[in-house]
Amino acid sequence: MFPFSVTRKLNQQQEIVASDNEVSGYELVTFDKEKINIFAAQFRNCEPHWHNASEFIYVLQGGFAITVNRNVMKLTAGGMLYINHDEIHSLEASEPGSLLLTIQFSPNLFDDLSHGLLINYYVNGTADYRAKDSQVRDAFIALVQDCLHVSDSVSFHKMSLIYMLLANLEQAGEHLDDLQVSTSKKDEQLIKTCIEYINNNYSRELNLTQLADRAGISYHYFSRLFKKISGYNFKEYLSFVRINRAKFLLKNTQVPITDISHSCGFSEHKHLISVFKKYYLMTPTEFRKNYVSETHEELSEMVTDVRYIELSPEILNKIIHPC
Repeated sequence: MFPFSVTRKLNQQQEIVASDNEVSGYELVTFDKEKINIFAAQFRNCEPHWHNASEFIYVLQGGFAITVNRNVMKLTAGGMLYINHDEIHSLEASEPGSLLLTIQFSPNLFDDLSHGLLINYYVNGTADYRAKDSQVRDAFIALVQDCLHVSDSVSFHKMSLIYMLLANLEQAGEHLDDLQVSTSKKDEQLIKTCIEYINNNYSRELNLTQLADRAGISYHYFSRLFKKISGYNFKEYLSFVRINRAKFLLKNTQVPITDISHSCGFSEHKHLISVFKKYYLMTPTEFRKNYVSETHEELSEMVTDVRYIELSPEILNKIIHPC
């Protein structure tokens, strides 16, 4: 059960211009009859995004810095985090080989609740566990164990384990009232709009003044708010988006690197090379060669930002014995 499906395609008129679907900060998360997605993954980083599914994250090994709800939370092995639906969040591994397991919950699971499950829940690692955190982890382990048994039907037992995990999270977390949610949502929506604009206009010349004017707020306030909510300053985020688009084209097309640099908003290909080396410690040409070469499978995995891993007894063992 891998995470979500997003329809992506290249523009019919220009092969190297990505469609709006590809560059949106909103992720379309879909579910099958089980109403959850569960997957393990190795991440380097993940740019700010949001979706209508809430999710529970458990760090299997290494560590991550996750920005959500205006806060940067650092999780080590055994760390747990619940992210409410539609909250902007981003992620960055704090060391190579960091691995996490995520459960995404369908909004339909909360149909009988007027507001869904809105909580603030975060624990850094096993050293910080309270009794309630151990109960959350036990419920999580029970659900993962059940998910290892593939079935064509959804059992009442599986549904009870899903709700048991959510119930334990509700008991362990800090409840958010409507005032807290509405206050933060106003600023979040402003930054979401700006992120969407950047994602859809990254090939153009963009600067912080333009974005602040579009938002109708001062340059300095916008700069602080963007950093606070997204976890990136404006220039970092713009470079990150452009590099991700360049990486997509390097992997999936044979478009010359000079053309890719211009289509992704870099003034010249030397600038693309410089920024690419900063993020991936190699040139775009080296990245393309390593990605397409069958003899460099390990290196290809190393330079990608995410690698999904099948759920297995080995993954379960990492939960029971965090490293």
